[in-house]
Amino acid sequence: MSLKLRRFSFPEDKELMPPNHEKEKSSVPKVLLIFEQVRKEMDADRGTRPVCPDAVIREVLKSEDPKAKIAEVKQALDEIARAAGKWAWDAVWALEYENVARMFVNHTKEFVEMARVAGDAFWALRNENIAGMFVQNPRAVIDAFGEIARAAGEGNGARNAFYGLGDTNLKVDKKLLDSLSAKLNAEQKSFEPFIARYGIRPMKVAGYLDEKPGILDGVEYNAGYEKEVRTAVLKIAKEKKIDPEFLAAAVFQEGYVLHMQKKPDDYTIDSFGEMGMDAFHSDLQALKDSDYIRMDFNEGREFKVLREETNEGGFTGKTVVFKDASAVIEAFGAMLAQRRDIFIKAVREMGQDPEKLSREQMWAGAYLFYNAVDPKQKLRELGPENLLTKYEGGQARGYRYNYMRVVCTAAYLKSLGILAETAEEPMKK
Repeated sequence: MSLKLRRFSFPEDKELMPPNHEKEKSSVPKVLLIFEQVRKEMDADRGTRPVCPDAVIREVLKSEDPKAKIAEVKQALDEIARAAGKWAWDAVWALEYENVARMFVNHTKEFVEMARVAGDAFWALRNENIAGMFVQNPRAVIDAFGEIARAAGEGNGARNAFYGLGDTNLKVDKKLLDSLSAKLNAEQKSFEPFIARYGIRPMKVAGYLDEKPGILDGVEYNAGYEKEVRTAVLKIAKEKKIDPEFLAAAVFQEGYVLHMQKKPDDYTIDSFGEMGMDAFHSDLQALKDSDYIRMDFNEGREFKVLREETNEGGFTGKTVVFKDASAVIEAFGAMLAQRRDIFIKAVREMGQDPEKLSREQMWAGAYLFYNAVDPKQKLRELGPENLLTKYEGGQARGYRYNYMRVVCTAAYLKSLGILAETAEEPMKK
């Protein structure tokens, strides 16, 4: 299923001011004073609760009894934050949209209930059709959102669905909501064999690669961009002798999935942290010298250097931004192929024959060496033959979770057959 979504940036803890703040300060000081008083009262004893959005404060000021409404809204925000948990910032920031803020201030109890069944459902209310349905019958919409959240299962599935539903160009009715629940249920069922085998659910990325419009695709369906990404994956996978399903799963796991909701502007895809390509700039010449990447993959065309940064592991390198999808996938594929070959060499050094490894063991080892700190030591501790031991949910998420999630997703994509071209055996002598 392909969801036409939007990417948002949520501040962690930022004091907000009303629009045209300086203008209001000089021309209407009384209004500004009232706004700031409400802001102060709203954020008093806030603790870890997200900052109340400006739009909510403006709606509070419009109410018949702002003083009473402040107490009601503060209590509702506290309950929403508890219900949404780690997604509290995402949920509350949907209230920055004026129509959503207006509904929230007038229906605080219903919003609290909505947060309990689906923490990110507020985003769907940006859509005027859904907003109208909610005003007419809040209970029916909350129930529908609950069905969608249950059908989507764990992870970001429900979150993505509600973002997609919030598209203002999408015509939504009860039939579409029911269809979405059915489709999500079917998708969740298709995951069951992979969850049983690997202990992890595949990432929900198939819709970005199948070139088919999904149930939430509105008039601005981004098929051209999805085709560009798919074409780049197939091209680079063939060049680097990497299975395309594995390349796609790895690049999405590292962070490119964040760029699939809308085609990014040129030179905005960051290598450092976001794509896990912290060492790209420092490794570039070695990648060229070893034929992992073409000699004319150069600064000023395929990428630009931004600044020097230090990551959480203490590595210091230069951050680059890539021109487009083709450039970042080419660079990522080169690094992944290099790490795959380092893994193969490490297996040989352990006295084992890498040609006896299965395709999935090769995926696991290649991503282990791409993603983990001190991968050789981790490989010695695990043993190549134990790379695919089922992941147990109680374990802390770390390098095993990361590579098993990539393997699981790649296997799922392969089962769908949506990337029909298969690479040669990913082996370099």
